[in-house]
Amino acid sequence: MERQKRPYSIQKRPAVKHRHIYYAKFRDAAGNYHTAVSTGCRRIDDAVRWCEARLRKSVENTDSITLAEYAQGFWEPTAAFATDRAAHGRAVSLTHLDIARGTIAITSCPPGEAGGFATSAPGSSTSGLLSCTAGAR
Repeated sequence: MERQKRPYSIQKRPAVKHRHIYYAKFRDAAGNYHTAVSTGCRRIDDAVRWCEARLRKSVENTDSITLAEYAQGFWEPTAAFATDRAAHGRAVSLTHLDIARGTIAITSCPPGEAGGFATSAPGSSTSGLLSCTAGAR
C-alpha cells in the first residue's frame, strides 16, 4: 500500500542574518508541485498551521464562475472602478470603458467551455484564456 502524500511541502530558505523563512509548495490534482510561496513564518509549527489554513480556505471557496460573470458591471460608467478614478482626478473615458467591456466579452469563455476561476490551477488562467480565444480569432 502506498503512503499517503501530504498536499503540501514545507522548505526552509535562508533570510538575512542567519534567519530563515519557511516556504510551502502545494500539489495540484495530478500530484505535481507548484511554485513555492512564502508562509511568512519563522517557525515550522506556524508554517504548518499557515498551510492548513490555506487549504481550508481553498476548500471553502468552491464556487466556480467565469470571467464574464466576475467582470459583470465592472466596466460600467457608474461602477466603483470609474467613480473611484474620477474621485481621484483620473477620469476614464466612455470609449475606454466600452473597449474594456468588449475585450471581456471576447476573451471570456461561453458557458460550458473550460473551467471557472476556482477550478483552474494557479498559473493556468492564461492558458485557459488562450484556449477560449483560439476559436474566436
